[in-house]
Amino acid sequence: MGYKFITFTFSLLLLTSTLAAQETGILYLKKVNGKIGWFESGDDQKHLKYTGEIFDGKPNGTGELSSSSGKYSGEFKNGLMHGQVTHTYKSGKKRAGEFRKGKPWNVKSYDKNGNIENEWVNGKKLMRTPNDLTQVEPKRETGILYLKKVNGKIGWFESGDDQKHLKYTGEIFDGKPNGTGELSSSSGK
Repeated sequence: MGYKFITFTFSLLLLTSTLAAQETGILYLKKVNGKIGWFESGDDQKHLKYTGEIFDGKPNGTGELSSSSGKYSGEFKNGLMHGQVTHTYKSGKKRAGEFRKGKPWNVKSYDKNGNIENEWVNGKKLMRTPNDLTQVEPKRETGILYLKKVNGKIGWFESGDDQKHLKYTGEIFDGKPNGTGELSSSSGK
């Protein structure tokens, strides 16, 4: 019985790219000559201190940011909290979840006993009602808004003229009238 050997030739294509070195170290966030930035020297008592992975002179990767009020531990990108982060306050309170570009995105905030105080969903802050910690409702604020046209667009603004624009006084959510309030103009309410 005869065997045939078939020879295959594999070519290995080696792709190369320049990888920037990821280093670890300590940086301080402070203001120098009117500009806020990351620096290698600083004062632990006065400045935010970052310990962890650094790229291009900024926190980038896994690290810890500490201040006099507590610590942020987790992921950083281009100098900002970005990814999974836990913020532990010295008072015992805690925030944990996903941050994007330095801001809470999908994050829950806990009191010192572990009860949820508030949370952020897709970047919007929601608050727990005082009487029912299982129900989430948007945080409402009260104030004054004016309906007027600016740059060809009609919208709600915090400043305006009581004689020329519609004026809203009451509950506001996301920069718009939302809840109980009063709409008035120079002709009435």
